[in-house]
Amino acid sequence: RTTCSETEGDLRSPTAGSDIK
Repeated sequence: RTTCSETEGDLRSPTAGSDIK
């Protein structure tokens, strides 16, 4: 949400979306 995080990451954290992938 805040960042260009993906759907999976967005579910866990709005900023860790790209970090998880």
